[in-house]
Amino acid sequence: MEGLFWKSYQKFGELLRYLRHRERLTQRNLAATVGYSDAQINRLEKGLRKPDPIVIAARFVPALSLEGEPHVAERLVQLAHEEREPEDAR
Repeated sequence: MEGLFWKSYQKFGELLRYLRHRERLTQRNLAATVGYSDAQINRLEKGLRKPDPIVIAARFVPALSLEGEPHVAERLVQLAHEEREPEDAR
């Protein structure tokens, strides 16, 4: 059942925002941890910036404490990949 909850998130930014709030991080806190500006985090959450799946796996997964939740980390990276694909390739 738990895996189904994470699959209900269809947009990278929505899941990122949920996970950030779950960890009680502000956009500024997360930005400082992953080496982004708070504006870049804001744009990721709003879908105005395409995520880099490699950076998401390397920096965001640890920053969001997802090492012990591989299914959640996998979903976040999967959504990052999907947002980088052209619409007609999906």
